[in-house]
Amino acid sequence: MDKIKELWGKKGIRYTILGVLSLVLLIVGVRACNQAKKSNSDTKTETTETKSRRDKSVALTPFEEEQKRLIRKYGEAGEGYYWSEDGTRMALGDQNLSETEVIRTFLRSLSTLDFATAQKYSYKDQVLKTLNAYFNSESEFTYSESFKKAMYQQFLLSMEIEGIESQATFADDKSSVTVKIKALDLSNKDFWKEDKDALMKGIYSYRKTEADSTKARNFLYEYVTNYWKSEVAQKKAITINLTLMKTGAGGWLVSNDMDLDNYAKYSEGETVINNILKDYDLEIAKRPKAFEDSSFDSSSVLNKDRKLKSTTSSTTSSKTEGGS
Repeated sequence: MDKIKELWGKKGIRYTILGVLSLVLLIVGVRACNQAKKSNSDTKTETTETKSRRDKSVALTPFEEEQKRLIRKYGEAGEGYYWSEDGTRMALGDQNLSETEVIRTFLRSLSTLDFATAQKYSYKDQVLKTLNAYFNSESEFTYSESFKKAMYQQFLLSMEIEGIESQATFADDKSSVTVKIKALDLSNKDFWKEDKDALMKGIYSYRKTEADSTKARNFLYEYVTNYWKSEVAQKKAITINLTLMKTGAGGWLVSNDMDLDNYAKYSEGETVINNILKDYDLEIAKRPKAFEDSSFDSSSVLNKDRKLKSTTSSTTSSKTEGGS
C-alpha cells in the first residue's frame, strides 16, 4: 500500500495512469455508441422491409395504378382529387355513398345539366366525354351537330329515375347496376303528322321558292326541338346498365355509361328529320304542284306548343273567374 502511495505521489506516473483510464473509457464509449447506431439502423431497415412487403401484399386497383402513373407525370393532384388522362384535375367521389346513391346523384346531376357534380362521381365515362365534345369551343359548327347537341341535351333534361332493378358487385371493386329510367322517346316518328300539311308547305317554300335546302332543314330542326322541349313530348321507360369502380382513397365512381350515351345519341336509329323529308319527297313525287299556290307562315307551326299552353292557361283562368 505504501509502495502504491509512493508511486501515486509521483506526478508522471499519476498522469500516465489517468491517461490510460481515460483512453479505456473513451474506447468503451465509442464502441457503445457504434453498437447503438447499428441497432437503430437494423431496426429501420427491418421496418422499411416490413412496410415494403406489406405494401406489395395490398393489390392496387386499376384506378390506383393509373393514378400512380399520372402523378409521376403531373405531380400530386391534391387531397380529394385525381387526374384525368389529359391532365385535368377531377374530384373524387364520396366514400360514404353506396353504389346506388352515387348513381342517383350522377343521373340527377345530368338531368339538371349540373356537369360539375356529375364529374365528381364519374371516371372515364362516355356521357361527359360526349358533352365535352359538344361544348368544345374549338369544335367546328354545323347545323347538324347543333341539332344533335340539342337532342342530347333534351334527352338528359327529360330523365326521371324510376328505380334500381338489379345490382351485381364483383371482387375487383367493380359493380354493375341496372337502372330503369323514363326519358324522351326519340323513336317517336308520329308526333309531326298532325302538322304534316304545314310542314310540307314550309319545306316547299324554302326549297322551291327560296332555293335554300339548308333553311328547310333548319326549319325542321327548330320544329322538332320545340316539340322535345314541350310538355306534351312523349317519354318512354328504358333500362340502362351502369358500371362503377371503387377507388382506395375515394368512393364509387361511374366508369361506364355507354348505354345512356347511346340512348341520348339515338345511335342505332334514324332521326325524325329524315322521316319528314322522305315523306315530303314522296308527296312531291305524287303531286308535283300540290303546294305551288299555298301560303306559309312558319310561326304558325314553330310557335304551336307555346300557343297551346297559352290557350290552355287562358281557358283555365276564364273557368276560374266564372266559377268565382
